[in-house]
Amino acid sequence: MNVFDSTYQGILRRIMDEGEVDANRRTGHEVRAIPGMHFSHDIEKEGFPLLTLRKIPVKMFVA
Repeated sequence: MNVFDSTYQGILRRIMDEGEVDANRRTGHEVRAIPGMHFSHDIEKEGFPLLTLRKIPVKMFVA
């Protein structure tokens, strides 16, 4: 697991634990969010921010 994966997992965990629950107006599904939350990633120090926790289709990178 790389630095980006750890950061991503931490964000997901925080959203699930502390996120405000609301209903999506269009679908009615419950959503969780933390308004204004953001993070930054230094490519020079931490490398390209590619998630390795889930499969990413190669077509997304070939253009």
